[in-house]
Amino acid sequence: MTAKYLDIEQWNRKEHFHFFSAMDQPFFGLVAEVECGVALQKCKKEGSSFFLYYMHKCLVAVNAIENLRYRIEEDRVRIYDTIHVSPTVGRADHTLVFLSCPIMIILNSLLSLR
Repeated sequence: MTAKYLDIEQWNRKEHFHFFSAMDQPFFGLVAEVECGVALQKCKKEGSSFFLYYMHKCLVAVNAIENLRYRIEEDRVRIYDTIHVSPTVGRADHTLVFLSCPIMIILNSLLSLR
């Protein structure tokens, strides 16, 4: 796969990029309440994993918006075809594990639960 990069000089957010990319960690986070009652009931009815269902739906939404597939790499903005997820999951012994889950693995896991 050939890497695609944004033409920063033609980008309407060029000034923002130069301002924020000078920071040590030019990232942001988002916290929002999301009503998931219908999704939870669907998963309970089908015996599916809500966690996998929720992650899959989030990834579908993120991948549908090009701006959310941008990643800063050195001094350029790369446009990825697909973004994956890296959740932190609690273990039974109360420690944490960091996972890397491509979207297709999540989809295949959901389908195998049926």
